[in-house]
Amino acid sequence: MMARIECLLAALLVVFAAAGLAHAVPTPQDPFQAQFLTIPSPAYAYEHLAFYTSLPHVAGTPEDYDTAVYTRDLMRSYGLKSEIEEVDVLLSYPLKRTLKIVSPPESVFEAVMQEDYEPKDPTTGDPRIIPTFNGYAPSGDVTGKLVYVNYGRIEDFQDLFNAGVNFEGTIAIARYGQVFRGIKAMIAQQYGCAGLIIYSDPADDGYDQGPVFPEGPWRSNTSVQRGSVQFLSICPGDPRNPSCGYDPKNYNYTQTIPSIPVQPISYSDAQPFLQALAGLTLPSPSWQGGLGFPYRVGPGPAMVNLKLDINMTVAPIWNVITTIDGIGEEKDELVLIGNHRDAWTFGAVDPNSGTAAMLEIARSFGELLKSGWQPKRSIVICSWDGEEYGLLGSTAFVRDNAKKLQEKAIAYLNVDTAVSGSSFSSSASPSLADIVTQATGQVTDPNTGKPLSSLWSQRSAVLGSGSDYTAFLDHIGVPSTSLSFDGDYGVYHSAYDDMYWMQNFGDPTFEYHVAMAQVWGLMAMKLADSVVLPFNFTRYGDALGEYLESTKLLASQYDVSFNPSDLSQAIAAFQKAAAVVSQEQVAVRESGDSPKALNERLIQTERQFLSKAGLPQRPFYKHVVQAPGLYQGYNPDTFPGVKQTIRSGHQLGVDLQQRVAAMRIAEAANYLCDGCISGRD
Repeated sequence: MMARIECLLAALLVVFAAAGLAHAVPTPQDPFQAQFLTIPSPAYAYEHLAFYTSLPHVAGTPEDYDTAVYTRDLMRSYGLKSEIEEVDVLLSYPLKRTLKIVSPPESVFEAVMQEDYEPKDPTTGDPRIIPTFNGYAPSGDVTGKLVYVNYGRIEDFQDLFNAGVNFEGTIAIARYGQVFRGIKAMIAQQYGCAGLIIYSDPADDGYDQGPVFPEGPWRSNTSVQRGSVQFLSICPGDPRNPSCGYDPKNYNYTQTIPSIPVQPISYSDAQPFLQALAGLTLPSPSWQGGLGFPYRVGPGPAMVNLKLDINMTVAPIWNVITTIDGIGEEKDELVLIGNHRDAWTFGAVDPNSGTAAMLEIARSFGELLKSGWQPKRSIVICSWDGEEYGLLGSTAFVRDNAKKLQEKAIAYLNVDTAVSGSSFSSSASPSLADIVTQATGQVTDPNTGKPLSSLWSQRSAVLGSGSDYTAFLDHIGVPSTSLSFDGDYGVYHSAYDDMYWMQNFGDPTFEYHVAMAQVWGLMAMKLADSVVLPFNFTRYGDALGEYLESTKLLASQYDVSFNPSDLSQAIAAFQKAAAVVSQEQVAVRESGDSPKALNERLIQTERQFLSKAGLPQRPFYKHVVQAPGLYQGYNPDTFPGVKQTIRSGHQLGVDLQQRVAAMRIAEAANYLCDGCISGRD
């Protein structure tokens, strides 16, 4: 394989030269940053990924522990300090699953719930592959009429409720997509369903999108998306964590995981269930999926039995924490980068393309240390465990180190699914957006030879949830980023997310693994070695203005009264403070004056956006500017407390949350510029 990669790379260089595609990409002025960009290697990235994809490694299993030891030992071989940190958490594993249509007689069917072995891809026959299931779905034995609920969003259930559907005691079938699967379970439970089936529709990530695995990158007929159904928008981490509730003494972990059984299936298994429905026609043509027959809602006439036997158990998981000590006056300050290591199966894309890139950063840093580089600030490289169940390892780390992190963490730089294609995307706290653009401007795109910055919008999206930045940003206010190279990717959380898929469809040359390591590592170095931290709060102020406009629009759509006067004044004050600080950053750089006081304010400003009480119904989430939407799951809400109460129609709540957000932004404005303005007229 290494020889194949070298041949492909040589061919690409010939093509670039012949077609005139070579473009001058600016080199970092810092010699160590320039040297860093030369070190990450496709061959090493391949070697790393080959190990992780050689064994399924679900959190808490012996194979998962093997990956922790491998990661630690490899870090140590690079000359870095690395330790395994064990954490006990609640996990779940399937013991037995059955799903049947029990009546009417002509529709009787039992789901196979088994992914096909693909002869072209021998790893798909590994007996250690965990059966298809949803993490934290409870045991249960339920029978009820089947009802199709489209994507299982709150608006889908509301449409059917308004049409007269009584969900009590039914078993809902929803297709994957649009919202996080745990939100589907939460809503189904709230509407009185006895159980939930979630299937992958070919319209979303199957044959309607293009050729399916193993001939193409899209989901084949027996492929199943595993995944957690924890209520992530209420609280991430170990469900037993009492900080998930307002009253820790009376908190019960069943408040953040389903009480109804939930089971994922393939579209091959889903077809007989959907064909057994009659009753209501679809509320909208958009409810029609890609299977070759007209969909109906039901309920019934199909009666379905779902029976799950699940082992809920407390067991260890293993974070691997690697530290490069700083040497400057700022050595106690921390730049953290992280990626999770656990996977539902082999994890070639999710998450171990990110792990391979992170290991290349670590190897490169080890080489730089031998060359005499030592960062001013300490760099912490985090290999998280238990992310797939609900961000377990990273949330535990934040919980156990909250005081130190709130005092000393500069930023958290996350990568989850690093490479599924070649299209770069970024989500980031607005203050960090410029550093993403700067780093991509100094990295070459492998396909075109152009600066990577010329091939994306240079607009970082708002962070939501679903990956390990969540506790850092939303709970303790550490500004964060999350990066990826995206492409056609239909094997998410299935047995086919493996090395065969990556070599044939994702990144055959492993050059985009290298590009990710270069961007990600360069960002860490810039933050670790900058004299004046390169935060841009002017951009943050502009973003706050955009967020306010979207909130006004939502209020008009829901016909809710929204008087944003306090919030408007606070945002204007923040924008003024940001302009003052931007000039101060330039002045300190040019004068050579001590940046300590300025940097402290730059570091701590994001923390000022935290509300001690947290957001309505979810005290873990404390950031008033952005958070995952309550019913949006992974997707973000800006001014989440305000928007959440707008959607609920709670007028007093809207007014209160608007004032809370305004107060926190005004405090942030005054803190940022050291009291230069009051923040409110």
